[in-house]
Amino acid sequence: MTYIQIKPGAEVTMRILDTLPVKQVYHWVDGRSIMCTGTGCIYCRQGKKPKIRYTYNVEIDGQVYKWEFGTKILRQLMSYAEEPKERQGALITVRRLGTGLQTQYVITSFRRAGNVTTSSNSKHASTSAEDVRHRTQSEAISEFVEDALKILNDLEGTLLAIKRILEGEVSNES
Repeated sequence: MTYIQIKPGAEVTMRILDTLPVKQVYHWVDGRSIMCTGTGCIYCRQGKKPKIRYTYNVEIDGQVYKWEFGTKILRQLMSYAEEPKERQGALITVRRLGTGLQTQYVITSFRRAGNVTTSSNSKHASTSAEDVRHRTQSEAISEFVEDALKILNDLEGTLLAIKRILEGEVSNES
């Protein structure tokens, strides 16, 4: 099955087919992912922090794909529908912001599949407007800025630690 890839700046609308995502724990080693074996994992013992990814089967334009995402997207999904059964069948729109290591994914709309009503006069189904929540562009930008600030704070701490180490080495040589 093909994995979906969202191009920078693009939005993709998809229907979630599964109740629960499949959780995958792996290490990034020599440019490729290797599954973590858990207790006794050689890469964990070497201090390589495992990455956690999740996968849903999704439908886009009648085709089924695998969609892999991280914990940030899982938290966004949970903010729309805490119960996994509420996510199955949901129609969501995902936008990709940035490129490379600065890539962020944001769910811009979420429509639950469960609250579909039919009119006695009509054979077609309709979804209540209350079941659709759109994340505004300003909310998405705020989340992106918040995440960027966290990364910068982490980087600042790392640089200060390196500076202290280097200063210690310089003073030890004197």
